[in-house]
Amino acid sequence: MNGEATSNNPVDEPVCITVPVDQSFKPHTDKPRAVLIGANNGMASMIFLAEALRDRHDAHWKPLVFLESGPAFPFRMRPSTIIVDGMPDGVIAGLSVLDEQGIPSRLSSPADLPGCYEGSIVDLADAWLATLNNDTLKEVELFVCGPTPLLKSTAKVARKFGVVCQVSMDK
Repeated sequence: MNGEATSNNPVDEPVCITVPVDQSFKPHTDKPRAVLIGANNGMASMIFLAEALRDRHDAHWKPLVFLESGPAFPFRMRPSTIIVDGMPDGVIAGLSVLDEQGIPSRLSSPADLPGCYEGSIVDLADAWLATLNNDTLKEVELFVCGPTPLLKSTAKVARKFGVVCQVSMDK
């Protein structure tokens, strides 16, 4: 996934932008609903971006972090104290350090961990995005960091909902 990828529809077309590993994401202030999706080594990038958005004052940022891990997470997870409308029932596990900062997060794992979404983090993001109305979707920008299959499946979801997506491969 190099450069920008668009489809044949030039009007209101979502764009997937590949961000080189040595550069940072460039959030658009007109899209303050930043949905951050990370897996494997990409989880750290999404946590860092969420904290950076929290500290910015150029828009009313509303980051939502989705993280995926295999058998276990490399951090303490707990039931989130932050309600996220549109989440599937029972998906309440979040990252405690983000929760303490007022940043909502939800976790996904195929290992049947309590409170986690059972399946792909992209499937969870897809299900959550499907609950949003068109006006809210216009405020959404997806950011994703992880392995290539995650980047490709997130780009498909971005096209499905007509939202901008920035992708960066983890190392």
